[in-house]
Amino acid sequence: MIRPTELPLMLLLAAVGAAAMLVPAVQAALMDDWRLARIFVTASAATGLVTAMLALANAANPRTGRLGRSHGGLASLAVTYALLPAALALPLAIALPDTGFLNAWWEMLSSLTTTGASLYDPRILPLPLHLWRGLVGWLGGLLILSAAVAILAPLQVGGFELVSAPLAASSGSDRRQASVAPRVGAARPAVEGDSWRIIRAAQSLMPIYGGVTLALWTGLTIAGGGGFSSLMRAMGTVSTSGIASVAGPVGAASGFAGEVLVAAGLALALSRRFWRGGDMLQTTRRLRDDPELRLSLAVVIFVTLAVLLRHMVAVAEEPATAAPHSAWWALGDVLRVSWGAAFTALSYLTTTGWISAEWQDAVTWSGLQEPGLILAGLAIIGGGAATTAGGVKLLRIAALIRHGSNEMERIVHPAAIAGGGPAWRRLRTVGAFLAFVSFMLFAVAIAVVMLLVTMQQVEFETAVALAVAALSNTGPLMQSVAVTPALSGGAGIAGAPWEGWAGLPGLTKAILAAAMVVGRLEIVAVLALFSPGYWRR
Repeated sequence: MIRPTELPLMLLLAAVGAAAMLVPAVQAALMDDWRLARIFVTASAATGLVTAMLALANAANPRTGRLGRSHGGLASLAVTYALLPAALALPLAIALPDTGFLNAWWEMLSSLTTTGASLYDPRILPLPLHLWRGLVGWLGGLLILSAAVAILAPLQVGGFELVSAPLAASSGSDRRQASVAPRVGAARPAVEGDSWRIIRAAQSLMPIYGGVTLALWTGLTIAGGGGFSSLMRAMGTVSTSGIASVAGPVGAASGFAGEVLVAAGLALALSRRFWRGGDMLQTTRRLRDDPELRLSLAVVIFVTLAVLLRHMVAVAEEPATAAPHSAWWALGDVLRVSWGAAFTALSYLTTTGWISAEWQDAVTWSGLQEPGLILAGLAIIGGGAATTAGGVKLLRIAALIRHGSNEMERIVHPAAIAGGGPAWRRLRTVGAFLAFVSFMLFAVAIAVVMLLVTMQQVEFETAVALAVAALSNTGPLMQSVAVTPALSGGAGIAGAPWEGWAGLPGLTKAILAAAMVVGRLEIVAVLALFSPGYWRR
């Protein structure tokens, strides 16, 4: 008998995907949409059958057991992101025959990487297809949370290099001895494969991950949101995929209470300490001293104050032309606009990409001509390391800021000795150097993707926004940036080219798909795949 832990990672996740297809099938049946129900059941059976055949072939070939070693985990994860969406795209491609398989694959890849860049108009897609997109995004969030401790941590990439590599260098021991791998695996020997470690990590994460989703779903429903739309918001919040069944602000249906609940869920993407395995990245014991949480709070406050102060300056300069209700001392307006700016800043900082119902008023108040530039900058910063968020990550930015502050202090006081403990010393020395390398690689990647996209007759401003959105895994960014959408391609009658994605040529979509995978795995991890030393381990 073949055990799930013995399967290659790709086949294990394909089996999970085949089982997950039955969920929208049940919903379609309850809606009396028997066509969609048959499509999902047929796709589930076909995917399950092919997976079973490949599993039998894999079990019959003893040489494939070598692929389960830890050094192949990163390669297996990259291959999974490339091939698994092809299986997940079957229901979408069959249900929307005019969309084409490339667009269906692209949509599933966007969901699996928690990018949430949709090609389709949410008003046209049937609810079971919405549920399938949201479910794939939700499972994609669980996958990256599990892979962070099961695959990325032993290899000291994905943010773990900031706190692990310096320790190995300072102790003079072998890198593998300083790896966090012994803390990830329990009492099992070192022969377990990628699938076993992923299952182990997912089992420890699922109670919290599923519990938070259920609590958010319940809370949003009570707050006034519909049951289905609340479920989609809850899954999109926990996974930071930004996938929803309706367009518009978060508080359009659930109001202020719904936005508060979503903000609480988004806060989980600011630091790994809220999830199992977070002790590997902790530089402080106390929550209030966490560098990622402190930096994220500072960024949100800065954006909020920037919006308010800009309005105050405008009112002070032209008091006669300022609207009476927009006076900066109107406390109600100040609080309302402050919340809109803070929620939207938090959403884009976690690379979710949702906006508050008060965001448009905040933009009007501030008089910003291009608020999308601020949101793009927040997406580049990103959320917590080893979380579902994308971007450069807060821990790297905190390391750079701490290093810069330390260097400035040494200019004033050359004999000063910086404190903070061994963890902070590692973070602001070698960790800061690695953070700078990651930041520069991210900037180079944006330039490369932008160059490749502009070669396909896409406007420069649009190419910049597309590159940032894809590499930071913030698909909804295109809805908040003033761009000229491309109309060289299409995604069928359900497509939404005005959103900036559906009208792109096929080659451009392929380039951006690769950028999504690179952004999800992080550039340093992808470059490690091309290192000869990685394969000699």
